[in-house]
Amino acid sequence: MRKFFESFPSRKFPIKKKSQKHQSVNQDNHKTNDQLPFPFFSLPPEIRNQIYYALFSCDLAIHLFHARENLYLLRCRQPTPQLDDTCCPHSSLADQALSKTFAETLQRANTQKSITKTPRSTLAHLPTAILYTNKQLYNEAAAVLYGELAFEAAELKTWLLFSRMVSPLHLALVKRLRSTWVGLPCLTMAPVRPGAAGYASYEQYTLWDEPYEEFWEIVRSRMDGLVELGFCMNYEGQYLDRSIGAKWLELLLAVRGLRGLDVWVRDRIGGEDGRGGEDELGAKREGEALVEFLRGVMCQGKRGEVIYRADSEADGETDADGEAVADG
Repeated sequence: MRKFFESFPSRKFPIKKKSQKHQSVNQDNHKTNDQLPFPFFSLPPEIRNQIYYALFSCDLAIHLFHARENLYLLRCRQPTPQLDDTCCPHSSLADQALSKTFAETLQRANTQKSITKTPRSTLAHLPTAILYTNKQLYNEAAAVLYGELAFEAAELKTWLLFSRMVSPLHLALVKRLRSTWVGLPCLTMAPVRPGAAGYASYEQYTLWDEPYEEFWEIVRSRMDGLVELGFCMNYEGQYLDRSIGAKWLELLLAVRGLRGLDVWVRDRIGGEDGRGGEDELGAKREGEALVEFLRGVMCQGKRGEVIYRADSEADGETDADGEAVADG
């Protein structure tokens, strides 16, 4: 029976012929692809990096801010962002941009019409589509994007949100970061000056919470590429201890391997935005001594170095070999 059916001419012959023709076209395409590789990768690596640098405008820093768990960014006017808004009025621009964005979202929902944004209030967008061209370009461009841009996060919570949105590999590439801690107002007691009775309790209430501790843990253990750090303690309306024994420094002193460090304090002693301080000269002297002390610690050693505090040693903490860990 099988030989009987095989004796008939095959009706699939024309289909086979068409398939062979299609196969020939595919082979020609493969030959063409082999003969004409993607020319971008024929450029020297340093030229490709310059192209990535220009594409992402790495000569201008990024201001990050958040609202309703959404992250936004604005382009700075300078390579290095300033925490006191002197580089550009990014705080006011952020407020304008967010207000306009939320208003446009509501208007679209009501009218289903597109809204034209003005250049001044347009939130910035990085041209990240290039990252998805292929794996090699993704790795090369991402290294420039995260490694060459300078980031300024409006608050520590802003950087925490950013760190959850990017991969650990990319977070570790960031080299330059500036951010601000906004002290919590104490609702149960009036501001207390450092050294006065009750300051320890006051400081504990206004400073120590999860975002502050999580931020410094990320800086210490997950940002191995970080070399420049700027940090502002915004204690407006309150008092902050500037002595080298201040309790808020404990988490900072666990960081090592920085090349550049700047620390600012805004409070009632040294002055706040638009207002003078109660003792500006004294605050300046203490602030300079504090920064010198912090640089002497945080700009030594290497990134990722594990530093144990004295309280850990007192608790009998041990290292991987089971031996007691010495401080420092």
